[in-house]
Amino acid sequence: MKFFIPHESNESEAEKIYQSIKAQYGNRITNRRIHEIHFLHDGKPFTATVGQLFFPVNEPIIAILEADPGELYFLCSPNRGVVNDSPILAGSIQNVIDFEP
Repeated sequence: MKFFIPHESNESEAEKIYQSIKAQYGNRITNRRIHEIHFLHDGKPFTATVGQLFFPVNEPIIAILEADPGELYFLCSPNRGVVNDSPILAGSIQNVIDFEP
């Protein structure tokens, strides 16, 4: 799948939004562009996909960021990591699906 930011059809604006989200976390974020992530939390499986509702917070995922060296991921929703508050943290990674290069 081609990289996108939900609700933004202009590629240039989508890139600006992505870079501004990423900039909040400094140089600890890799350049990897992630579409979907599968992980365990308290032994339960979860999937977070950019553009889809993430039920534990009842908000869509806007971006998934990989913290260097790739053992921790930041799930960014409108109120968790994009505008307010801190992102949802995901560890115990089972699978990561990147956007097309």
